[in-house]
Amino acid sequence: MAELLGKATGISKGRGGSMHMADVTKNFWGGHAIVGAHLPLASGLALGDKYAGRDGVTICDVRRRCHQYRLFHEH
Repeated sequence: MAELLGKATGISKGRGGSMHMADVTKNFWGGHAIVGAHLPLASGLALGDKYAGRDGVTICDVRRRCHQYRLFHEH
């Protein structure tokens, strides 16, 4: 809640807001303000886990017509 209220105690020091929440210490990379633009980021994180031999799971929420975004079909 601190991040949403713009407080310095937020995970992005109050500067990210709801669209840019991220916490590297928890391996949470947040969202993206452009619909579908987070798909390449998620693909890269998953591929990085695979190459590093980690058993990580990458979850990418693809609501709001993301399936029409070109990169959805390429990844």
